[in-house]
Amino acid sequence: MKDRSELLSIFTSFFNEIKNQFSKVIKILRSDNAKEYFLFSFSNVLSSHGILHQSTCPHMPQQWYSRKKK
Repeated sequence: MKDRSELLSIFTSFFNEIKNQFSKVIKILRSDNAKEYFLFSFSNVLSSHGILHQSTCPHMPQQWYSRKKK
């Protein structure tokens, strides 16, 4: 991703690819607290597909690592 404004189109393409190739839906999206994940347009896409957005606590990068190891 070269620019933050590309997030919505990249995520939409990824969502459709998962749905079409694997017949699966994304249920949860876990992200850091970057502001592009909290834009109204992106939040609308997530809610319209029933996707729960989870974000890490600020200044707690170890959340990512502990969850990945499980």
